[in-house]
Amino acid sequence: MENTIQTTNGDDATKPTSTQKGRVAKRNKWVQLQNKRILIVEDEAMQALHLAVMIEELGAQVVGIATSVQAALAELAVTGFDCVTLDLNLHGFFSLGIVKGLRDMDIPFIICTAYGDIVSDFPDAPVLQKPITEEVLAEALSQAMKGR
Repeated sequence: MENTIQTTNGDDATKPTSTQKGRVAKRNKWVQLQNKRILIVEDEAMQALHLAVMIEELGAQVVGIATSVQAALAELAVTGFDCVTLDLNLHGFFSLGIVKGLRDMDIPFIICTAYGDIVSDFPDAPVLQKPITEEVLAEALSQAMKGR
């Protein structure tokens, strides 16, 4: 599909806009994330939306957003995915059991948290301190799924 830009003289041009060029550049840089299916486990709506937008801008797909431990367990049981982004504190319940389960099932995951010291039991898991930037998220997703 071509992106048409209306020029000042009324002619159509088929050049991508600068925003579209930026998205293509991001996708090219993180080509290993293209079409990867990501499950977001996050109880804060704005944070979940922020993650979803960044994930999609990187060319991956958000296959679901779970906002509680129970919802996360349900999603894990029925949804196919390549990686999970996991907040540690979900409405006051720590999701360390989910972390252990993901590790036992050999499912790639990254931890997104403001509680970095709690995850010392998982020294090789990518841990992102909130607030999260797109570059850091892309690197962590790539690292978690390396070799898959």
